[in-house]
Amino acid sequence: MHMNKGNLLIWGVMALFFGLQFHYFDSFVLTEKASSFYYNRFEKKSKVEKPSNPFLRDTPQVSQRKTIKPPPWLGRCLMSVGGVLVFQSLVVRRIE
Repeated sequence: MHMNKGNLLIWGVMALFFGLQFHYFDSFVLTEKASSFYYNRFEKKSKVEKPSNPFLRDTPQVSQRKTIKPPPWLGRCLMSVGGVLVFQSLVVRRIE
């Protein structure tokens, strides 16, 4: 893949956007489908137990949703890399 000015700008804007997301939000809650994928792949021990009471068997079971808390340095790191890539795309004349 050849890196030209447009590619540098797009990668820089994307890194800047994700850096802002990670910086301003302290946690992300996955959807039920993504949470089940995570638990099936990475955590085999967390299974939802069936209730033993016959009156509770017909109630809908609440699925466990995964909450992701990124480290605080990740947002700043992505913002700085994105800023450098955007600046590089504006300054560089031509990449061969």
